[in-house]
Amino acid sequence: MSAEVLLACCMAIFVASIIPSPSMLLALAKGANHGWGAGALSGAGNIAATIVQAVASYVMILEVGGLSSSLLLGMKLVGALYIFYIGWTLMGIASSGSDREVAARSGSSWQHVRDGFMFAVVNPKAIVFFAALFPQFVGRSAAGGVIAMGVPIVTIGFACFMIYVVAGRVMVEILGNGRHVGKIFGICIMLCALALLFARIT
Repeated sequence: MSAEVLLACCMAIFVASIIPSPSMLLALAKGANHGWGAGALSGAGNIAATIVQAVASYVMILEVGGLSSSLLLGMKLVGALYIFYIGWTLMGIASSGSDREVAARSGSSWQHVRDGFMFAVVNPKAIVFFAALFPQFVGRSAAGGVIAMGVPIVTIGFACFMIYVVAGRVMVEILGNGRHVGKIFGICIMLCALALLFARIT
């Protein structure tokens, strides 16, 4: 993969990662409600799901020749329900307090990793994105090119997630009243779930 192709690939990944999405709203909420550590754990789960989606997209293109519409529809329905549920649970979480107080109520590490993973893996739009990306940059049979893209996918994706985590924590420091911030995040995430439910995947 040439430097020019790699740069174009990185730009595409950055744009897709940095735009607001359910995963990025989760990053905001984790930063606001639970702090940096929980946000980083959710980011790790998010990246793990992204890798799974990238591999799944490549395999479906290479072996099947395309994406299954019924599979994407099922993922959309499950994803919308899960994201709506998480948004609902965030409605009652207060975000105020010191970093130590936030860490004390942050829950288990596994819970944060799971949230980050589930928010990403049940969103079929990422699979569609990778299915469109790979043929443009690495072709249908260049497995080495897909593997080489793993580094920018992981690095850029995690960096964008952490930008939102930091923004969420800064937002709480500025606004102060954490319970209202938690409600705002919860409502926004539930609206994203409804948008995913009624959106066209392709």
